[in-house]
Amino acid sequence: MKVTCAPHYYRIVKERGDIPKSAGCLAGKSFMFISHRGIAQPCGYLELPSGDVRNDGVKKVWEESPVFDQLRDLASYRGKCGRCRYLAICGGCRARAYEVHGDFLHEEPYCSFDAT
Repeated sequence: MKVTCAPHYYRIVKERGDIPKSAGCLAGKSFMFISHRGIAQPCGYLELPSGDVRNDGVKKVWEESPVFDQLRDLASYRGKCGRCRYLAICGGCRARAYEVHGDFLHEEPYCSFDAT
């Protein structure tokens, strides 16, 4: 199973004894969206300008974007995602967190797992 925009299901895969085929939400970690104007975002659903590839190039944006750096730093995640033992294989959907909480590092709003 590969769940692109519902990474919280990787917890279920792991609990069933299977090995998840991904590291959860890929936004800014192994995926970058680039608009027709050259503006990078972590993904197409997370509309956070993260650099301009026309001016700076893809490599520089990928390696130096502060937004991407935050997404890659799992210790910066907040709410129940920040406390969850499945954070490394899930990460929650950062776009949904941003839409609901106004903070892309906040918890995944549709995850029902109790991380306490």
